[in-house]
Amino acid sequence: LLLIKFLEGYQTKPIYIFGGFGILSFLMAFLAGLVAVYYKVSGQKTFIETPLPLLTALLILVGFLSIFIGLLAELIIRTYFEVQNKPTYMIREIIHHDGSGPP
Repeated sequence: LLLIKFLEGYQTKPIYIFGGFGILSFLMAFLAGLVAVYYKVSGQKTFIETPLPLLTALLILVGFLSIFIGLLAELIIRTYFEVQNKPTYMIREIIHHDGSGPP
C-alpha cells in the first residue's frame, strides 16, 4: 500500500518521503539523546544501563541514510525523465489571455 501511494503521489519528488522520514528519525534521535542525558544528569541511570545512547546513534545514522537515499532517488528520477524527454508533469489545459482584462 505504501508503494502504491509513493508511486501515485511522489514519483517525481521522492525526497519528500525519504527526507520526511529522515527528519523524523533525527527528531526521535534528539529526544532519545535528551532522555539519556537527563537520566545521566539526574543520577537515575548511567549510559550503560539504558539503550538510549545506542538508539540515538542508530536513529542518527538512519536519518542520514534516508536523506541520502532520497537525494539519490531524486537524481535518478530526474535523469529518467530527462533521458526520455518526458515532462515531470502534464498540463491539462492552456488558457490564452488577450491582455484586455484580469486573467
